[in-house]
Amino acid sequence: MKRIVQCPQCEAKLSVFDLGKPISQKCPKCGNTFDIAPEGAADAPPAPVAEVAMPKALRDALVVALKAGDVEAARASLEADPAPFTARKAVQEALADAPTVDRLIEAGVRAKIGRALSIPYKGQVREMIPRGITNGVISVEVYARTHEIVIADLPIDEKLAFAAEPKTEGEHLTYCLMLMGSSRKNEVPKFAGKCPALKDLIVATAGK
Repeated sequence: MKRIVQCPQCEAKLSVFDLGKPISQKCPKCGNTFDIAPEGAADAPPAPVAEVAMPKALRDALVVALKAGDVEAARASLEADPAPFTARKAVQEALADAPTVDRLIEAGVRAKIGRALSIPYKGQVREMIPRGITNGVISVEVYARTHEIVIADLPIDEKLAFAAEPKTEGEHLTYCLMLMGSSRKNEVPKFAGKCPALKDLIVATAGK
Protein backbone atom coordinates (compact mmCIF):
# COMPACT_ATOMS: atom_id res chain seq x y z
CA MET A 1 0.00 0.00 0.00
CA LYS A 2 1.30 3.43 -0.92
CA ARG A 3 1.33 6.34 1.50
CA ILE A 4 2.48 9.95 1.44
CA VAL A 5 5.37 10.99 3.68
CA GLN A 6 7.27 14.24 4.07
CA CYS A 7 11.02 14.72 3.97
CA PRO A 8 12.05 16.18 7.36
CA GLN A 9 14.75 18.33 5.70
CA CYS A 10 13.14 19.93 2.66
CA GLU A 11 9.51 19.01 3.44
CA ALA A 12 8.99 17.54 -0.02
CA LYS A 13 6.12 15.07 -0.19
CA LEU A 14 6.99 11.56 -1.34
CA SER A 15 4.88 8.57 -2.29
CA VAL A 16 6.30 5.36 -0.80
CA PHE A 17 5.21 1.77 -0.27
CA ASP A 18 4.35 0.81 3.29
CA LEU A 19 6.01 -2.58 3.83
CA GLY A 20 4.81 -2.97 7.42
CA LYS A 21 8.31 -2.45 8.77
CA PRO A 22 10.74 0.47 9.13
CA ILE A 23 12.44 1.51 5.87
CA SER A 24 15.19 3.95 4.91
CA GLN A 25 14.19 6.46 2.20
CA LYS A 26 16.29 8.88 0.17
CA CYS A 27 14.61 12.12 -0.82
CA PRO A 28 14.91 12.60 -4.62
CA LYS A 29 14.71 16.36 -4.18
CA CYS A 30 17.39 17.15 -1.57
CA GLY A 31 19.19 13.83 -1.22
CA ASN A 32 18.47 13.53 2.52
CA THR A 33 18.13 9.96 3.80
CA PHE A 34 15.64 9.37 6.61
CA ASP A 35 13.86 6.48 8.32
CA ILE A 36 10.15 5.85 7.88
CA ALA A 37 8.21 3.87 10.49
CA PRO A 38 5.30 1.65 9.38
CA GLU A 39 1.98 3.46 9.26
CA GLY A 40 0.22 3.39 12.62
CA ALA A 41 3.35 2.48 14.59
CA ALA A 42 3.55 5.88 16.26
CA ASP A 43 -0.15 5.79 17.13
CA ALA A 44 -0.12 2.34 18.70
CA PRO A 45 -0.68 2.67 22.47
CA PRO A 46 1.88 1.03 24.72
CA ALA A 47 0.88 -2.29 26.16
CA PRO A 48 -0.80 -1.73 29.54
CA VAL A 49 1.21 -2.79 32.57
CA ALA A 50 -0.85 -5.06 34.78
CA GLU A 51 -1.11 -3.87 38.38
CA VAL A 52 -0.12 -6.53 40.88
CA ALA A 53 -1.83 -6.01 44.23
CA MET A 54 -0.14 -6.44 47.58
CA PRO A 55 -0.82 -9.96 48.93
CA LYS A 56 -3.68 -9.96 51.47
CA ALA A 57 -1.61 -11.68 54.16
CA LEU A 58 1.07 -9.00 53.89
CA ARG A 59 -1.51 -6.21 53.84
CA ASP A 60 -3.11 -7.60 57.01
CA ALA A 61 0.29 -7.87 58.71
CA LEU A 62 1.14 -4.26 57.84
CA VAL A 63 -2.22 -3.03 59.15
CA VAL A 64 -1.61 -4.81 62.46
CA ALA A 65 1.89 -3.33 62.73
CA LEU A 66 0.77 0.19 61.85
CA LYS A 67 -2.19 -0.03 64.22
CA ALA A 68 0.34 -0.69 66.98
CA GLY A 69 2.45 2.21 65.73
CA ASP A 70 5.30 -0.21 65.11
CA VAL A 71 7.07 0.78 61.90
CA GLU A 72 9.90 -1.65 62.63
CA ALA A 73 7.40 -4.54 62.68
CA ALA A 74 5.95 -3.27 59.39
CA ARG A 75 9.43 -3.28 57.82
CA ALA A 76 10.06 -6.80 59.15
CA SER A 77 6.75 -8.05 57.71
CA LEU A 78 7.62 -6.65 54.30
CA GLU A 79 11.09 -8.20 54.37
CA ALA A 80 9.66 -11.57 55.45
CA ASP A 81 7.25 -11.71 52.49
CA PRO A 82 9.20 -11.52 49.20
CA ALA A 83 6.06 -11.72 47.02
CA PRO A 84 6.32 -9.18 44.16
CA PHE A 85 3.67 -6.47 43.77
CA THR A 86 3.61 -3.21 41.83
CA ALA A 87 4.07 -0.79 44.73
CA ARG A 88 6.61 -2.88 46.65
CA LYS A 89 9.58 -0.54 46.12
CA ALA A 90 7.53 2.57 46.98
CA VAL A 91 6.19 0.92 50.15
CA GLN A 92 9.69 -0.19 51.15
CA GLU A 93 11.09 3.33 50.65
CA ALA A 94 8.27 4.97 52.64
CA LEU A 95 8.77 2.58 55.57
CA ALA A 96 12.55 3.03 55.45
CA ASP A 97 12.14 6.82 55.49
CA ALA A 98 9.77 6.89 58.50
CA PRO A 99 11.45 8.44 61.56
CA THR A 100 10.60 7.47 65.13
CA VAL A 101 8.12 9.64 66.99
CA ASP A 102 10.93 10.99 69.19
CA ARG A 103 12.97 11.97 66.14
CA LEU A 104 10.01 13.82 64.62
CA ILE A 105 9.46 15.66 67.90
CA GLU A 106 13.16 16.46 68.23
CA ALA A 107 13.17 17.96 64.73
CA GLY A 108 10.10 20.00 65.61
CA VAL A 109 11.60 21.34 68.83
CA ARG A 110 14.87 22.29 67.13
CA ALA A 111 12.93 24.19 64.47
CA LYS A 112 11.02 26.10 67.18
CA ILE A 113 13.93 27.00 69.49
CA GLY A 114 13.74 30.62 70.60
CA ARG A 115 10.18 31.12 69.36
CA ALA A 116 7.29 31.99 71.68
CA LEU A 117 4.66 29.26 71.32
CA SER A 118 1.23 28.43 72.66
CA ILE A 119 1.49 24.73 73.52
CA PRO A 120 -1.08 22.47 75.22
CA TYR A 121 0.59 21.10 78.33
CA LYS A 122 -0.98 19.35 81.32
CA GLY A 123 -4.48 20.19 80.16
CA GLN A 124 -3.87 23.88 79.53
CA VAL A 125 -2.54 25.99 76.67
CA ARG A 126 0.65 27.55 77.96
CA GLU A 127 2.99 30.17 76.57
CA MET A 128 6.52 28.80 76.39
CA ILE A 129 9.78 29.19 74.52
CA PRO A 130 11.72 26.01 73.62
CA ARG A 131 15.41 26.41 74.48
CA GLY A 132 16.77 22.99 73.53
CA ILE A 133 16.33 19.22 73.62
CA THR A 134 18.71 16.56 74.92
CA ASN A 135 18.16 12.81 75.35
CA GLY A 136 14.39 13.08 75.04
CA VAL A 137 14.08 16.03 77.45
CA ILE A 138 12.82 19.39 76.18
CA SER A 139 14.07 22.52 77.92
CA VAL A 140 11.49 25.34 77.82
CA GLU A 141 11.22 28.80 79.30
CA VAL A 142 7.91 29.67 80.94
CA TYR A 143 7.54 33.12 82.49
CA ALA A 144 11.34 33.56 82.60
CA ARG A 145 11.81 30.25 84.41
CA THR A 146 13.31 27.11 82.91
CA HIS A 147 11.35 23.86 82.96
CA GLU A 148 12.11 20.40 81.62
CA ILE A 149 9.56 18.30 79.75
CA VAL A 150 10.19 14.59 79.26
CA ILE A 151 8.86 13.53 75.87
CA ALA A 152 8.03 10.01 77.07
CA ASP A 153 5.72 11.47 79.73
CA LEU A 154 3.65 13.52 77.28
CA PRO A 155 0.24 12.35 76.06
CA ILE A 156 0.03 11.99 72.29
CA ASP A 157 -1.86 15.27 71.69
CA GLU A 158 0.93 17.20 73.40
CA LYS A 159 3.58 15.29 71.46
CA LEU A 160 1.85 16.38 68.25
CA ALA A 161 2.14 20.01 69.32
CA PHE A 162 5.94 19.69 69.48
CA ALA A 163 6.36 17.46 66.39
CA ALA A 164 7.81 18.80 63.16
CA GLU A 165 5.47 19.48 60.25
CA PRO A 166 5.96 16.40 58.05
CA LYS A 167 7.59 16.82 54.64
CA THR A 168 8.67 13.39 53.35
CA GLU A 169 6.46 10.33 52.83
CA GLY A 170 8.06 8.64 55.81
CA GLU A 171 7.46 11.66 58.05
CA HIS A 172 3.82 11.75 56.95
CA LEU A 173 3.51 8.08 57.89
CA THR A 174 4.88 8.71 61.40
CA TYR A 175 2.67 11.79 61.79
CA CYS A 176 -0.40 9.76 60.76
CA LEU A 177 0.44 7.08 63.33
CA MET A 178 0.57 9.81 65.97
CA LEU A 179 -2.75 11.25 64.81
CA MET A 180 -4.40 7.82 65.07
CA GLY A 181 -3.89 7.78 68.83
CA SER A 182 -4.92 11.39 69.36
CA SER A 183 -8.09 13.47 69.51
CA ARG A 184 -7.25 14.60 65.95
CA LYS A 185 -7.77 11.19 64.34
CA ASN A 186 -10.10 12.74 61.74
CA GLU A 187 -7.07 14.47 60.18
CA VAL A 188 -5.46 11.16 59.14
CA PRO A 189 -6.84 11.09 55.55
CA LYS A 190 -5.48 14.60 54.91
CA PHE A 191 -1.91 13.67 55.85
CA ALA A 192 -2.16 10.11 54.44
CA GLY A 193 -2.61 11.66 51.00
CA LYS A 194 1.00 12.84 51.20
CA CYS A 195 2.16 9.23 51.56
CA PRO A 196 0.69 7.69 48.37
CA ALA A 197 2.53 4.37 48.69
CA LEU A 198 0.78 3.64 51.98
CA LYS A 199 -2.29 5.89 51.79
CA ASP A 200 -4.87 3.09 51.55
CA LEU A 201 -3.19 1.11 54.33
CA ILE A 202 -3.00 4.16 56.62
CA VAL A 203 -6.67 5.03 56.10
CA ALA A 204 -7.68 1.38 56.58
CA THR A 205 -5.64 1.22 59.78
CA ALA A 206 -7.18 4.43 61.11
CA GLY A 207 -10.63 2.96 60.53
CA LYS A 208 -9.94 -0.14 62.63
